[in-house]
Amino acid sequence: MYNILKKELKLFFQSTIAYILLGSYWTISSLLLFVLDTDFNLFNNKFADFNTFFEITPWFIIIIIPALSMRSFVDEFKHGTIEILYSKPISVESILFSKFLSSFLLYIITILPTFYYVVFLNSFTTNESTIDWGNILSGYIGIILLGITFISISLFFSILFKSQISALISSFTICLFQFQLWYEIGLFTSSDILYNLFNLIGIKSHYEKLISGVIYINEIGYFIGLSLIFVGLSIFLLKKNKHL
Repeated sequence: MYNILKKELKLFFQSTIAYILLGSYWTISSLLLFVLDTDFNLFNNKFADFNTFFEITPWFIIIIIPALSMRSFVDEFKHGTIEILYSKPISVESILFSKFLSSFLLYIITILPTFYYVVFLNSFTTNESTIDWGNILSGYIGIILLGITFISISLFFSILFKSQISALISSFTICLFQFQLWYEIGLFTSSDILYNLFNLIGIKSHYEKLISGVIYINEIGYFIGLSLIFVGLSIFLLKKNKHL
């Protein structure tokens, strides 16, 4: 399992796309939050309000995570190395967990430097305007859980399709649909029951509750449950492929 994880991380940082993804994310988010005169600029809002960052981050990771994960299993099937993995004394679950962990570590590497934004913002605060650290904590928990969910979705499509482009487009579409489109569909309904149902299914309302500053156990359970559904589907596909 360690060898799979090491190989995944090595391959990622040997590719140009790694530096393009990381550099683009850090540059664009920095420009939006601190430089460009937009509604997202923290200097146009209350200094202590960091919610803008948590509001725009999902739109970045909807693109970043499918791009990080699209080749995880596609390359294994394409080059036939999946058969080598199947032949080793390692379970299908361990193979999937290794791939999942590598994508998660890459995601943490992407997100971790953004904590500097908090440090930078904190340097401008005064006694009358201080950062709500509880909000920061719950916000980052929301980002991490959102990333875990998107990774589980993206890995599933990396197994389902034998093309990186197909895996990328499919996982991006489902992540977008799950995050935003269920919410949009709910807005068009005249029934409160349907509106609440669509928001219960979709990610957005659950994510917004987490970044509000309060850590809800049931919202954490939602993200874990949705991730486990796609993990279970991925294990099913891998076992099915193994016995073909």
